[in-house]
Amino acid sequence: MSAPSQFGSPQPSSGGGGSSVLVIVLIVGGVLLLVCMGICGGCLYVAGKGASAVNKGIEEGLKQMQLMAAYAATEAAVRDNEQVKARMGEPITATEYQRKSTGELQPAGETFQFDIKGPMGTAIVSAVATASDKNSPFKVTKITVTFSDGSVVDIAPPSEQFDPTDLKIDTGAAK
Repeated sequence: MSAPSQFGSPQPSSGGGGSSVLVIVLIVGGVLLLVCMGICGGCLYVAGKGASAVNKGIEEGLKQMQLMAAYAATEAAVRDNEQVKARMGEPITATEYQRKSTGELQPAGETFQFDIKGPMGTAIVSAVATASDKNSPFKVTKITVTFSDGSVVDIAPPSEQFDPTDLKIDTGAAK
């Protein structure tokens, strides 16, 4: 006769302990993966919007540079005008110009405005600049100063205007 086992018969194993841990790990991993994908997608979206904004800013800056020579010529003509000096006094200070239109530059005519101020009053300067084509520098063709009392003075544009593409660098070499 055999002796009964003192430990009794083994309990049947549930068999699901290892697989339930695996399911939990897979669920947590899947959630983390979805969160990471969402964060990466959001970063790419924000980066794309930022790049678009930077590109737009660069384009506007290039447009402003094309009009800069016309603005400088206009400001100099206004500061040197005897009627303006008599009405405004000296010194005359000017604000940064604002282009009236948006989008592509129009060689047929771009209007820009800026404010001027002197000891005896203020005025708004409006100027029109044209270019021979879209890649050429703009030259001012019309200048109008409107004083705070509503009176207007037309100023002749300077006969010679700075062309930034005509810069010649003297190397000192014999000619």
